[in-house]
Amino acid sequence: MYLTYTEYTELGYKSVSEDEYDQLEMIAEDTLDFETSAFYKWNDLEFDDFTFRKLQFKKAVAIQINYMKESGVTSVEMFNNTLGSMSIGRTSLSKGGNAASNSGSSKQSLLTNDARNVLYHTGLLYKGVDWR
Repeated sequence: MYLTYTEYTELGYKSVSEDEYDQLEMIAEDTLDFETSAFYKWNDLEFDDFTFRKLQFKKAVAIQINYMKESGVTSVEMFNNTLGSMSIGRTSLSKGGNAASNSGSSKQSLLTNDARNVLYHTGLLYKGVDWR
């Protein structure tokens, strides 16, 4: 577990109850592992000397948990299958973006942009190859 419920609330987040926390944290953990090439599966989060990276990562976990709670989306499949457009009478609502992004052919991520922005300057989103 990357972030305990106590740490989650100490960061100022409160939209998830303790009962539902563990399930959402596990999904957030998997999402962040995918996006960060499982950096903290290979490196111990609690012993990371780069405190900025560690704190930003924990914030990203909390933000991701809140996003999943508020949106109800807990998988990429659910994200890709959300309603694209809807009409009720003369009112019409549609998802933004181009047709290619809504076609399902492009790669989608469950990671919210807010969490991605928190991780931006940590180096955890680097997608290069380790040549060691």
